[in-house]
Amino acid sequence: MRCADGGPGRRGAGPGRLRPAAGLFVQFFANAGGHDESRVQEAAHLLVEWTKESMAAHGWYLKDVLPEQP
Repeated sequence: MRCADGGPGRRGAGPGRLRPAAGLFVQFFANAGGHDESRVQEAAHLLVEWTKESMAAHGWYLKDVLPEQP
């Protein structure tokens, strides 16, 4: 993880305001996606997108590089 401006994270959207990825993640569970094992890849993708969106709201970004494997 890295801070976009090199400093501490900034405040983003206030509580109660769903951003696009967060809304899709909530909709996934509202449609019973959490009970369907065949939708695991979709859930993982939505979780990563929601994480990136949440981090960006505070001035951070997730580097899209996998860590080195031993």
